[in-house]
Amino acid sequence: MTQPFGGAPLGDFDVFGVATGCTVVVGALSVLAPFLTALAGTLAALVLAGWCSTLRRDGTSLRRVARPDRGFALVAFGLGVFLFLGPVGLTPFRGLSLGLAVVPLWTVERRHRRRASAREDLP
Repeated sequence: MTQPFGGAPLGDFDVFGVATGCTVVVGALSVLAPFLTALAGTLAALVLAGWCSTLRRDGTSLRRVARPDRGFALVAFGLGVFLFLGPVGLTPFRGLSLGLAVVPLWTVERRHRRRASAREDLP
């Protein structure tokens, strides 16, 4: 009676993680189907927006954003965006480069979330 449609309860839905996974898959598929390159770019923009929202939700200051591991992830993301927009010779692999560029950002944030949840579990 408390559930709207009698289905299973909805769990925590992580937009950042789902967008990262979809960007990697669509980026890899864009090598075979070039029309998916624009979708890879759109999903990468969603990843960046999701990352910004996780920082805002956690109350992360600018000083914590500038940590070396997050800085490396942002440089990798920037390099992926440069390869996406830049050299013409890499045209078939533009979506793939962007899809792979979001993985370091996701990895760093996942590690930070684990540490934060471990600290919350301590008495």
